[in-house]
Amino acid sequence: MSLKILSHITSFNIDMQKNQLQNAVVHPLASNPASPVAGQIYYNTGSGDLFYYNGLTSTWVSSAGVTSIVAGNGITVTGTNTVTVTNATVGYASTAKSASTVTLTATSASRQNFTGTATQALTLPAIATLYVGWSVTIINDAALGNINVSAAGPIGIGPVAGGQIARFVCTALTGAENEAWNVLYEGSYSATGSDMLVYSNGPVLTAPDLGTPTNVVLTSGTGLPIVNGTIGTLTVARGGTGVTTFTANGILFGNAGNNLQVTAAGTQHQVLLAGSGGTPAFGALNLSQGAAVTGTLPIGNGGTGSTTGSITGSGALTFTAGGTNSNVTLVPTGTGSVNVSSTKIINLAEPTLATDAATKGYVDSVAQGLDAKQSVRAATTANITLSAPQTIDGVAVIAGDRVLVKNQSTNTENGIYVAAAGAWTRSNDANTWDELVSAFTFVEEGTLNKDTGWVCTANAGGTLGGTAVLFTQFSAAGAYTASTGITLNVNDFQLAAGNVLSLHNLTNNGFVVRTATNTVTPRSITAATTSSGAGGGITVANGDGVAANPTISLKSFSAQGPSSAANTWTVTHNLDSEYLIVTLREAGGGKELVLADTIFY
Repeated sequence: MSLKILSHITSFNIDMQKNQLQNAVVHPLASNPASPVAGQIYYNTGSGDLFYYNGLTSTWVSSAGVTSIVAGNGITVTGTNTVTVTNATVGYASTAKSASTVTLTATSASRQNFTGTATQALTLPAIATLYVGWSVTIINDAALGNINVSAAGPIGIGPVAGGQIARFVCTALTGAENEAWNVLYEGSYSATGSDMLVYSNGPVLTAPDLGTPTNVVLTSGTGLPIVNGTIGTLTVARGGTGVTTFTANGILFGNAGNNLQVTAAGTQHQVLLAGSGGTPAFGALNLSQGAAVTGTLPIGNGGTGSTTGSITGSGALTFTAGGTNSNVTLVPTGTGSVNVSSTKIINLAEPTLATDAATKGYVDSVAQGLDAKQSVRAATTANITLSAPQTIDGVAVIAGDRVLVKNQSTNTENGIYVAAAGAWTRSNDANTWDELVSAFTFVEEGTLNKDTGWVCTANAGGTLGGTAVLFTQFSAAGAYTASTGITLNVNDFQLAAGNVLSLHNLTNNGFVVRTATNTVTPRSITAATTSSGAGGGITVANGDGVAANPTISLKSFSAQGPSSAANTWTVTHNLDSEYLIVTLREAGGGKELVLADTIFY
């Protein structure tokens, strides 16, 4: 809200209640007004400065500080910002910096110039000897060496660094010495000529240290930071919290006293819960409370999707226990049972306790007089070294795997072993002779032995390590496959139709001939006939029905010729003359071949 002041209202004071005065113009005058009172202000239209009347000194004080510099004894003025001092006796003192402390008094020169690169200690006058507004300018004309300024006492005010100018103004005559000074850092300078002082930049104003007030009553303020000097607790009604401390990681909440409170910090996985009185606190969610959970958690999010105890999924349901070696327990009540609705429970392990469920294989083995053992991962196919991890029947056996060893060159070493990084040991269920008698185990993996069962043929009375330990295949759980030319009907292997050949149905002489792919046909061998129909020169002996092997021979005839030197020789034989081959040799000597004309008739 703004208040417009009418120009004719002059007979009473206006209390602004510490609110802002906006769009106000201070009384403009060309000179100081007559009959001033303390605190009166006006704007000088000639100099452009704002003046206030100091009732203690009965003087008008300009807001601009020094309004003019007048040349006098030892002082010359050049332009608007250059003052040349040629006489050191006029408000000026120059001191070489040293280890000795310089103590100023009320009558010390108002400008103290320090030369050299040493660090200088300087003490200001006691405020009781001064007046408000007394000031001194400290000039550090060297780039090195601070001037450490302190008040009359052990508490420092601040240093004047090398190349800086600082003005110290007394603001109070009582109270702490170090709180009665206003420090104005007026920038750096450069010296030219004889004691020439030239400002290189405008003055830098530093807020005075007003100390810590003992109490503050704030009725109105805009942009006022409250850091120190407050007492009490600001209530919620006043825009505060009503408390002075908060718990780290706590949650703010209100109470009936209109103050904010904070919960204790929670731990990981806890949630914010309402207590019996409604007061919030971190804790574990109790799902047994009806008000804690509403709705139904679906199976896809880890729930059951049901509020009646019946779980029905759209596909296969899998329950997996968390952690390591954790159980999944089904607990019927009263005389209730676990009902699987005439379906199978599959993938059981071999039982070890009397109350364990038994597999069909285990029951069959017991019925057949077998001593069923825990299954093995692999079984050997040849002699091995009984130590260290190795590959057996295509299986990379590692430490802890059970292995059926059945092919050792020294058969007393055969048995069921547990693989190790070093030497292997017999398994606990087969490390005595009695445990090997009729021992049966199932092989889980392997190129040749996968899904096969093996039984030990050892009889009672043997000695482990001294009596042979032999294993024979007892079963094969894997499926049989019929190869080309063979059909499989349940457990009955049969030759495919067309490939069955009964030897007793073979024709003469029992020859079998391949006539096509995967096809054979019985054939017979007969003697070739001549053009006249008579038997040829090949004879097949021991034909069909004869126990001896069939033989094949060529027909032949030989005769001794006449001893006289006859020109012709007639030979009577039983061979067919159509394909007859005649060879004539001398009877004695070298049986030389004789060439002669041969006539067949």
